[in-house]
Amino acid sequence: MKLVEILQHRENFNQVEADIAKFVLDNPQSVINLSVREFASQLFISPSAIVRFTKKIGLSGYSDFKMKVASELTYFSKDDTTLVALDLPVASKQTVRDIAKTMMNLHSQTLLDVYLDLDLKNITMAGDLILHSDWITIFAKGESILAAEALHQKLLRIGFNSHLEALHGFQLVKPIRAKQPIGIIISQFGDSREMLVNLRELARHNIPSIYITSNQNNKAWQSAQIGIYVENNETLNKMGSFASRTAFLYVTDVLYEYVFSRNYDENVKLLSDYAFQSRKRNRFLGVDD
Repeated sequence: MKLVEILQHRENFNQVEADIAKFVLDNPQSVINLSVREFASQLFISPSAIVRFTKKIGLSGYSDFKMKVASELTYFSKDDTTLVALDLPVASKQTVRDIAKTMMNLHSQTLLDVYLDLDLKNITMAGDLILHSDWITIFAKGESILAAEALHQKLLRIGFNSHLEALHGFQLVKPIRAKQPIGIIISQFGDSREMLVNLRELARHNIPSIYITSNQNNKAWQSAQIGIYVENNETLNKMGSFASRTAFLYVTDVLYEYVFSRNYDENVKLLSDYAFQSRKRNRFLGVDD
């Protein structure tokens, strides 16, 4: 649970703790710049009361508390409303305007969550692995195929030898005649036996793998050469994959853009040629070249 949610819910807070929570919610920017003594003087309480409060909510002290406030500053500025529930974001009989606002907040909330927790080092390593490959096999199932297909199509546009079998039952590690093949596995929950088998098969053939998931606590994560964690708290009991779709598309977009930027001028030319060929194919029959 995020700090802003803890402060909003005020569960099991006494009056002093509730006052601290309200002050932070009302003045998050000020809190970042206040010493513990200055903060205490605002509420006419002792500095030790604030330190005890920070420890009660699971932090190590006031410095840790200020860092947490700073990292969630965008959330504190959202009209003091609670964060959008990822599984059931919309309530019964909401107006279209309310639904539109809720979904906008959900996607912006998701992007900020993922951005703040993004493993830039591993994304860089994964991008370098793609750059030096001559064959890319992408594995995904269920709703993770949306992000996999998007990444696959973008890689094809800039000349990578990318392969994706979207049909269930065809996602097998096949014999590959390539010098530097790699595998990319995209799995939200990371609990698919099929994906674990694919990872192990890649390892058996000495094929490096990139594993993109929201679950680090499984055998698949341990088997991958490079793991990219995607912050997402959806469960199976959800209206749809709203947050996870946004999260995985964002991470794979960042990965792709890193790859694109390494050979920028060449890739821009490839995109121009791709666009020209697409327009040429899509002309109406009977129209002269």
